[in-house]
Amino acid sequence: MSAIVSSRPALRPAPRPALAASAIVRYSAASLLLGTSLLASSPAMALDATDFFRGLQAEAEKNGNSLTWQSLEATGDDGARALDLVLENGKTGERMTIREMMLSGTVVIGEDGFSFATMEAVELALQVKGKDGEKDRGPSTLTIDRLSAKDFNFPPMEDRERPFWPFDMASGEATGVRVVASGRQNIALNLPSVRISGLRHQGGNRNFTLDSFSSDAATGSVAENDKGGTFHLGGMSVEGFSLFGETGYRAASGTFGGLRIGGTDEKGRDFKVDVGDIAVSNLFSPDFAEGSSISFPEDEMTATMGSVTFSLDGTELARLAGGESSARFDAETKEYRATGTFRDLYLAVSEFPVEPGKEQGRKQFEALGYDSINMDIGIEAGWNVESGDLTLSSYRFAADEMMVLDLGISLAGYTMDFARNLQKISTRMNSAIDEETRQALSFQLLAEMSELEVKDMR
Repeated sequence: MSAIVSSRPALRPAPRPALAASAIVRYSAASLLLGTSLLASSPAMALDATDFFRGLQAEAEKNGNSLTWQSLEATGDDGARALDLVLENGKTGERMTIREMMLSGTVVIGEDGFSFATMEAVELALQVKGKDGEKDRGPSTLTIDRLSAKDFNFPPMEDRERPFWPFDMASGEATGVRVVASGRQNIALNLPSVRISGLRHQGGNRNFTLDSFSSDAATGSVAENDKGGTFHLGGMSVEGFSLFGETGYRAASGTFGGLRIGGTDEKGRDFKVDVGDIAVSNLFSPDFAEGSSISFPEDEMTATMGSVTFSLDGTELARLAGGESSARFDAETKEYRATGTFRDLYLAVSEFPVEPGKEQGRKQFEALGYDSINMDIGIEAGWNVESGDLTLSSYRFAADEMMVLDLGISLAGYTMDFARNLQKISTRMNSAIDEETRQALSFQLLAEMSELEVKDMR
């Protein structure tokens, strides 16, 4: 027999801290789909699953936030069902709503951890308010028609900065995912389905591993002032992904089904961009956070890209047949070596649009007997992690029936400390809200780069 309780039950002490809602684009989707944590080896026991919601409510109210529901009932021996959940951040006004949330197979882990055989949420919405004076970032909303998970584990933690983060789960799926963001750009994204499996938390609030991630093809639109358009993202699949430290990530393999964009520029001209399939193996980015160490994969890192085309008002202006890259790290010499090739880059120079009275450059090009350029581009580079030597051994342009240009440069001073400083500035620049701050940080980045010493140039 089910027991129904009101949305303000008697509070029970709960050691887990605040339930501050998070910004949608950066945190909320991840907190429901992508966080994780290994279960503590404490004994598990069955309990009233409604205690899970009561504990969350106590934490919220203790910290000036609120969690309410229209109804809450225990289902069976180890389940719970809540209707019209509303979580609000008392400081920012950020809001999360769930029309219906169901749990089953509930056990308690340690003092305040939980494990569920299944979890399902219906009609979930996450809303973030824009801030006064911030033109770049307006209100944003993430909605999910249905979110489900199997073997969903909510481990005990002394400090939990975000609701429902981190957690483990064996598998999960989100269907009917939509993102709408306003501001300097108005963006809409529709994802029919996103699937993940083998989500495991590694510690902290960001670090996790993921056996696999896949999403169906997505559609969307972007608008800014008088320009805008639509886009189509191909299906995506990633195997063996891990996120570690502040900036590090690794993916054993991944495929991306390309990108198609069509729209209108600020002058009312129609444009189209088509990017072919992309595949990567051992994709890796080191973590340059303070105190971290560089640990590159032992296997070769590769990437391939399909053809790319760009057209304006129905005329093809540029085309790339494709590209490949490979890289490898030598653990003995501490040397990172990489090569890249872009094949058959075609530029229809005579068709490039120019402003009236500024046709001189194009006329001079045509006077030499050319109306287009076909070229191949090759790059070879290396970085010694210990010495800080950064070498661009070859940057080669080979234009058909025109010229071959091969450049090279060697720099000193690209040490780990230098890389960390660049990372700090870049992170601040990417997260800066106003253009003035971004511009100041870009000058700071240029000033930092000027500290590099040119050892050789040819």
